Amino acid sequence: MSNRKSGNLPRRIIMALVGMTVAGISVGIFKRAFFGVDPFQCFCNGIANVIPLSFGTLYMLINAVLLVIDYFLDRHYIGISTFINMFLVGYVVEFSESLLARLFGDMELPGRILFLAVGIITTCIAAALYYDADLGVSPYDAIPLHIADRKESSVLRAVERFDSRAFLDDRTVHQPKLFV
Repeated sequence: MSNRKSGNLPRRIIMALVGMTVAGISVGIFKRAFFGVDPFQCFCNGIANVIPLSFGTLYMLINAVLLVIDYFLDRHYIGISTFINMFLVGYVVEFSESLLARLFGDMELPGRILFLAVGIITTCIAAALYYDADLGVSPYDAIPLHIADRKESSVLRAVERFDSRAFLDDRTVHQPKLFV
């Protein structure tokens, strides 16, 4: 987000909204495929298993805590997309996962593989829209960027460290089902 595009702001906001909505649907698809999700979703799922709140609300609260940290570390990663992610994605994940469960029920391996493929494709579409809008990053994604900025290490290395930490924290809260 270092160079903000000077393009049409309403168009970019729509791109971010559509991208985040599709990202939430993608996570719902991945959750129904039962092959796993990204480390942050894994962390949120683990917390959701022990705290009696809806996934959407819990996702928003976790992101709010991270947003406070982001605010004090470096505000320049915070933008409109940060808030779209914080307030929208968790509820879209929750809705899409429950809708897919009602529509498809428990699936055998071929159906799960199909869902995995669809999830990958929709994630690519979501990322393209979200990244091209260039209106900020999610509170979770900003943390490794701050780490990389301060330690002068690569962003990839910082993401690896932060994602592995989220995964390990989830493993202490919730042992995921490997096979369903």
